[in-house]
Amino acid sequence: MFIDSNSRDIALVSRCLDGDRKAHEQIYAHYSAWLYAVCLRYSNSAEDAEDALQEAFVKIFQNMGQYSRESSFQGWIKTITIHAALAQHKKKNSQIYQNSGAIENEDVEFDLSLMGEIDSEELFYYINKLSPGRKQVFCAYFLEGYSHKEIANLFGMSEGTSKSQLHDAKKELKNAISLNFSESRKKENHEQSR
Repeated sequence: MFIDSNSRDIALVSRCLDGDRKAHEQIYAHYSAWLYAVCLRYSNSAEDAEDALQEAFVKIFQNMGQYSRESSFQGWIKTITIHAALAQHKKKNSQIYQNSGAIENEDVEFDLSLMGEIDSEELFYYINKLSPGRKQVFCAYFLEGYSHKEIANLFGMSEGTSKSQLHDAKKELKNAISLNFSESRKKENHEQSR
């Protein structure tokens, strides 16, 4: 018999609320790798991501009684995890969330065709090279699908700051990826001319 994941999760939540430690372990085993990847998007290091993950699971288990069974359990724990990663990051880096200036009038087009030329590992290498504030806004906007209003609420910043951080992140990524392609082409041309 097929049980959809949200029905399975609701059953596990009920068991957790009844004090079943095995249900806690099952939720952790099932979701920890996915939520760790979420934490990495908002952290500066693997160690910070691990700390954020542990804090997220503490909050998930402490607040399980607040989970509304009408909503997606995955969405609920993902939101808690993002909040935990951001809170942990803010504790260490409080200056990141200050507005660095006005948004430039030009909008940086993010050339998605360039992204098709690189693999996901290389793309995440470039994303991880962004400054922490830019990285977090970029991930929230492009990877999580949040609007600037939602990002502003989530990160405790203005919508203008969110837009500015995203603008700067796209510009930085575009330059890094373009430079990489330029260097690759030079190298290919040099090797072909030998």
